[in-house]
Amino acid sequence: MLASSKEELGSLLVEEGFITARQLDKAMQKAESSGDNLQKVLITMGFVTEKDVVETLGAKMGVDFVDLDGMSLDPELARLIPEDLARRYKVVPIAQDDANRLTLAMMDPRDVIATDDISLITGFNINPVIATEEAILRSINQQYGVTDLVEVEETVKDISAQDFGNMDFEDDMDEEIALDKLKEMVDEAPIVRVVNLIISQAINDKASDIHIEPEAKSVRVRYRVDGVLHDVMSPPKHIQAPMVSRIKIMANMDIAERRVPQDGKIHLTHDGREFDLRVSTVPTVHGEKTVMRILDKSSVMLGLNKLGFAQDNL
Repeated sequence: MLASSKEELGSLLVEEGFITARQLDKAMQKAESSGDNLQKVLITMGFVTEKDVVETLGAKMGVDFVDLDGMSLDPELARLIPEDLARRYKVVPIAQDDANRLTLAMMDPRDVIATDDISLITGFNINPVIATEEAILRSINQQYGVTDLVEVEETVKDISAQDFGNMDFEDDMDEEIALDKLKEMVDEAPIVRVVNLIISQAINDKASDIHIEPEAKSVRVRYRVDGVLHDVMSPPKHIQAPMVSRIKIMANMDIAERRVPQDGKIHLTHDGREFDLRVSTVPTVHGEKTVMRILDKSSVMLGLNKLGFAQDNL
C-alpha cells in the first residue's frame, strides 16, 4: 500500500471531499493506538476505498490513475517483463507506443529502482501511472497465472489465530507458548506448507537469502535478489513462532532455545537440483530473526568448458 505522511494524506482526502475532518480525527486516533498506517485504517473503517486513496495520491504526484479492472490488457505486453519482477515491484504493463515508451501501472510510481530495472530489461522508456495494489495483483495473476507466492499468501490468510489456540501475542510472545504446544503447531499442515512455499519461491526467484524479520505486530519476509532486499509478504504475528520453529526443526536446531543465536543447515532438492540452506537465528526484542542463505550446489560444480578454456585446451 502506497505510503504518505498522515497529515498530508488526511488533508488531501478532506480537501477532495472523500472524508470529513471528524472521520479523519477518528481514523488518526485508531492508527495511533493500533500502530497501523492511516491508509489501512481509513479503508478498514469504511471511510474510503483503496481506489479513493490511490487516485488522490496520484493527483498529488501528478501521475495519472488507471482502473485496471475496467481495462483489457494485451498478453503480449506481459511477456516483456519477467513474472518475478512484476510480482516483486507490483507492476503491470498496460500500453506501448511508437515513441519507444511503455506505460506501466505501478503501486508506487516514485520507485526509481523499479522503473530503472524494467527500462533496462525491456529497452523502453517507462511512463509510470498509478493503480491500486489489489488491481495490480489481480492483473498479474490473470496475465502470468497464480504462482507459489500467491499460494503462500492465500495459505497464510487461511491460518487463523484460533487454529493455534488461545495465546497472547503481545510482548514476549515466544515465551507465552509452551514447548509442547509449539512442537504440535510446527507439524500442522498449514505451517509446513507455508515454509516450503516460501523457500521454493525464493529459489524460483533466484534469491540468495531469505530474511524472516519479526516486528511488533507482524512479521516481514524478504528475499535478497541481486544484492537488494525486497519485501515479498507480511504474515500475521500469530504464525511467527511456529514458522520459525518449523525452520529450526528442518535445520536440526534446538526449538527450546530462543535466547541465544543458533546456526544450522537444511539440505533439499528442488526441481532436480540440490540446494544447501545455511540457517541462522538471532533473538530480538520482538522474537527470533531468521536468515537463510541459499546455496545452489550445482552452480559451484562448473565444468572446464564453462571456465573460459578454448576447446583445444580441454
